[in-house]
Amino acid sequence: MKKSIVGFVIAYCGTVAFAQVTVQDQGFYASLSAGPTKIDHSSGGGSSGNGYKMGLGYDFNKYFALEGSYIGAFKQEERENGIKFFSNDRTAMQFTAIGKYPVTESFKLIGGLGRMNMTQNIYTDFNLTRSGTSTERKTNHNITMLGAEVSLDPRSSIRFETSNIGSTNYTSGGVTGSYKGKMTHVGLIYKF
Repeated sequence: MKKSIVGFVIAYCGTVAFAQVTVQDQGFYASLSAGPTKIDHSSGGGSSGNGYKMGLGYDFNKYFALEGSYIGAFKQEERENGIKFFSNDRTAMQFTAIGKYPVTESFKLIGGLGRMNMTQNIYTDFNLTRSGTSTERKTNHNITMLGAEVSLDPRSSIRFETSNIGSTNYTSGGVTGSYKGKMTHVGLIYKF
């Protein structure tokens, strides 16, 4: 699915990148996107799933923006005989400074640096007693992002972005380790 999303975005960008659209260069915008996230753990394990991102941002000009986002990174859940024995729910808040390079009036290359505060809720009930235990882990990550935006009209755009989630250490319940990962999102931006 990831390859088909990337292929669609590249094909679409290729067909409209040189269209002339007068784009609003300053003001607030909202974004909504979705795509896969993969998290690697220092123990050699990891997890992945599809998530979403909702954000608000401000374009200071056609070269620079600040953006804040809520990310539903992904949720895993496993059941046996109808009883949930494991779940892993990741959410995050992310703040990013975004630089933009206009290739044409309607096509921009983008890059960003940011910070993410991720919360992971882990539930386990391996004995299938319906009374498992929950553990919460909070980690902070540096984010580097690359992507592109294609304007559809003066107020709306399609954005493709891929972000590296920098490694960070944690200690929770006597367990130590570290996480790092990658997110890929495709979505819509609407300027107010």
